[in-house]
Amino acid sequence: MKNYQVKPAGAETAQKSETEAGRVSLKESLMALRKPELWELAGELDMSGYRRLKKEPLAEAVRDELLRPSVMESRLIFFNDNEINALEEAIEKDCCYLPDESVMGLMDRLYQMNYLVMFEDDHVDVPREVAAVYAQISTPQFHALRQKVAWLYDCLLTAGFLYISAPLEILCRMYAKGDFGELDRGTFNELFSRIPYIYNPSVVRDGKVIHKPALVDGIFLEIEDLQGDREFYIPTYGEIREYADKGYPASEPGYRRFKEFIMKRSVFDSDETDLLLSLLWKHLSMGAEQDDVEELLSEAGLGDMEGEEEKEFSGIFGEISARTRMVQNRGFMPCEEAG
Repeated sequence: MKNYQVKPAGAETAQKSETEAGRVSLKESLMALRKPELWELAGELDMSGYRRLKKEPLAEAVRDELLRPSVMESRLIFFNDNEINALEEAIEKDCCYLPDESVMGLMDRLYQMNYLVMFEDDHVDVPREVAAVYAQISTPQFHALRQKVAWLYDCLLTAGFLYISAPLEILCRMYAKGDFGELDRGTFNELFSRIPYIYNPSVVRDGKVIHKPALVDGIFLEIEDLQGDREFYIPTYGEIREYADKGYPASEPGYRRFKEFIMKRSVFDSDETDLLLSLLWKHLSMGAEQDDVEELLSEAGLGDMEGEEEKEFSGIFGEISARTRMVQNRGFMPCEEAG
């Protein structure tokens, strides 16, 4: 992950670029990258012959590819409504501005795709050429398809979190929890193929959807053996959106208590605490014990617990461990299995 881009040397943050309408240009933004980063981006765009180019012609070639309407469509097609609204809000500004903290996280993928510039002081800007091409592709037809692809993307993320590996039928049942009706195999394949491979969290093999990280050393096969012939828990619409957005069950009372406990003992803000909790949830969903979680908290800078703090955390851990959707249970909580 590259560092935040900055204005060219000598430009003050408060002074806007001397480009049309005060916006930074996409070329200006790309020239702030190192050449290996431009190579990486060109490779992601399936460009050829780019390694022989000097930096400025390389930046121009990458710019031209990024600004092809069909390329922008293919890269934004899995963005959810909140991310698109964040993009449109930034476009509506005359030039760079400081978005609310709640919006910054929604802009991360736009930044990673180089359709948004972030400065060292957290101001953001949409290059004027990007805004112009987005206006071309932003049609009702594009957004109708995008919403379907984005919902499938959320289902894939959640299935990876809850099961690691699941039959296509389970994904179709999850998809039906949304606003787009039933999903047959052909439509699944069409929507799935629209998600850029580099951003797709899953692969399809032998009629199963498998979380990519679990392909390493065949981990998914070991997990399938552990799961046995258990039924699959099918999450609600709200759960799917929450896992895809936060990476953990943020609305669960136990996890709300856990968040308050962490923020009380650290300097983390709300978003940073959510990131930590998403990591902790992944360990908990794989069967982490209390000592394991305490060690992870210590590594995150929260220090060792003792006395009343240890007692409080033990109560929280007991609650969340009973109400964490477990991978080995194919998404069922221990308390649901016991019941």
